[in-house]
Amino acid sequence: MRTSPRSVGLAATTGAVGALHLTEVLSGRVAPYLVPLSLAVVLLALATTVRMVRGCCFEARLAAVLLGTYSVVAAVLPVTVGLPGDGAATLTAGRLILLVLGAALVAQALLARGSGDFLPEDGVSPYAAGHVPPRRGRRG
Repeated sequence: MRTSPRSVGLAATTGAVGALHLTEVLSGRVAPYLVPLSLAVVLLALATTVRMVRGCCFEARLAAVLLGTYSVVAAVLPVTVGLPGDGAATLTAGRLILLVLGAALVAQALLARGSGDFLPEDGVSPYAAGHVPPRRGRRG
């Protein structure tokens, strides 16, 4: 599979969002009951970044949209409504960056949806009806 500049940009944004979530967890700015969810998001961001660098596919773009959506909600919800046990939080620089990167990630993933940048080298989508990918490593 070839790696297009668009998938590299999407992978870079995904990695930045994951790193920002990890920074929020390690600095203690995440409520204790949200730490497992935030760590799962970091792992999702890492897996999605690796998958996009190796060759982007539908599942990687879907994970990027979910990651971006979670990031926007995680940045906006504490400021507007507040979290259980806390009042409404202030809009910090970290939350603002998370909001912008999350929205950019969703926009990048949705704009990349119709492009042919993510096709394999043979130019045929693996999801095309009747397409059988060649077997590797077997003689026959």
